Amino acid sequence: MAVLSLQLDRDQKQVSVCCDGADSHSFALADIVLSKEQAEQFISDPSNYGQRLYAALFAVDSRAADALAPGQELYLHLASELLNDIPWEYAFDGRHWIAAEYGLARTTAAQMQPDAPKTTIPERLRFLFIPSDPLLHNGQPVPYHLGLEDEWEDLVRDLRALDPAVDLIRVTPPTHEQFQESVAGMEAGIVHFTGHGAAQDGKAWLMFEQPCGV
Repeated sequence: MAVLSLQLDRDQKQVSVCCDGADSHSFALADIVLSKEQAEQFISDPSNYGQRLYAALFAVDSRAADALAPGQELYLHLASELLNDIPWEYAFDGRHWIAAEYGLARTTAAQMQPDAPKTTIPERLRFLFIPSDPLLHNGQPVPYHLGLEDEWEDLVRDLRALDPAVDLIRVTPPTHEQFQESVAGMEAGIVHFTGHGAAQDGKAWLMFEQPCGV
């Protein structure tokens, strides 16, 4: 396991990276900021931006780069909201998506403490699948529609083959109200949202469907 801790300086221009508590390297925040045009390109092909994220996280000859090894699990501790907004899971080394090759998870400061209280995991977990693909957004057609049925069939097939202690639940209709009802009382589990997103006033939003399907 390797923990990468990212800290943004007061001027919000430079990001320092520590690997397992030791200084690794730093990079300019501007290196991973997307222009509007680049953001549009990212939707169709995230690999170019993914390589920028990889270069930022794993600079050549850095301690972080040396930590990459087969079977290694990677954890990101991001000490600012701005850094948490970055889609680090798309880091791409030119051949592999890092999240798929090594496993990549975000962690909090409390989770990094050895004496942090352990979460009690129930014998069976609930896996909520939220397939939200509204017909319209703000009165306009969404840019594209998602292959929700194929994804659902893949989930059912893979979980059936693995036979884990997981109850797969499809949230229908995929509205915010139905999600709240489905998650009520769930102490531990997995929420998998497949859908569109939007941005407003500098904040990102998940687009749940309305009861009428739009």
